[in-house]
Amino acid sequence: GLVIVRSAERLIKSHAVTAVLFLALGGTLALLIALTRWQVVHLLPAKQFYAFLSAHGMVMLIFWILFFEVAGLYFGGIVLLNARMMAPAAGWAGYILMLAGSLGMMVTMLTGRATVMFTAYPPLEASQWFYLSYILFAVGALIAVVVFLVNVVGARVRGEVQTLPLFTFAMLAAAIIALFSLISGATAIVPLWLKSIDAIDYVDPGIYRLLYWGLGHGAQQINLAAMVGIWYALATITVGTKPINEGLSRFAFVLYIFFIQMAAMHHLLVDPGLGRWVRTINASYFIYAA
Repeated sequence: GLVIVRSAERLIKSHAVTAVLFLALGGTLALLIALTRWQVVHLLPAKQFYAFLSAHGMVMLIFWILFFEVAGLYFGGIVLLNARMMAPAAGWAGYILMLAGSLGMMVTMLTGRATVMFTAYPPLEASQWFYLSYILFAVGALIAVVVFLVNVVGARVRGEVQTLPLFTFAMLAAAIIALFSLISGATAIVPLWLKSIDAIDYVDPGIYRLLYWGLGHGAQQINLAAMVGIWYALATITVGTKPINEGLSRFAFVLYIFFIQMAAMHHLLVDPGLGRWVRTINASYFIYAA
């Protein structure tokens, strides 16, 4: 059986419960938005509608997904390997930063100080606290990914595991995509925060869009890689099924790591700042490989 370390169990539960609470909040916001779009009811005034719409996008496409994926990372990198947890304090630091950042963003969005929609494209402007909270959330998630990687490498070095289980391998793929996505997102948001405190005068909208979709696109691919890994895990745990060719499954995850982020370009297919050749290659040939 699996040995569940108490420190890992608490972290997994905290992230998973937070994810489910955000999912419930996102569903509630979706209902309020739908009742507003239904003209017979028309529940919310215009300003509140767009504030709720901004919050809904962030909750459903960033917060609940990443909190849940971190829970999956800790399960796959510690519990499934029957390994002791390394750096639990860092794990809690990551969780606190993610929670503080996500709550800070929710407050600014729901109070109308960050009605910039999910993408937050400049020249739209939000409160400096929105951007700072965004950065805190990204740093917390990065810490969680690093803690996962440290634990997987530590288990290998100590000889506690030889070949990673397929689920852990899938979560490793998700973690690698997460590193790129979170760094790309932080690189996009930091200049907006600096502009909001008047430290710089200008943020190039084209560069922002390119960097931002590294996060906006990547967050969904973290979810997809983890989801496929969970399918494999559930098939094994529930009915004892194994992949017909596990090596091919692992190779598919490797292809996903190399090519899926390039396909983020499809979000910019009509962006006038990018050449046709760049958009065509990234959004067609590379996405086929992914």
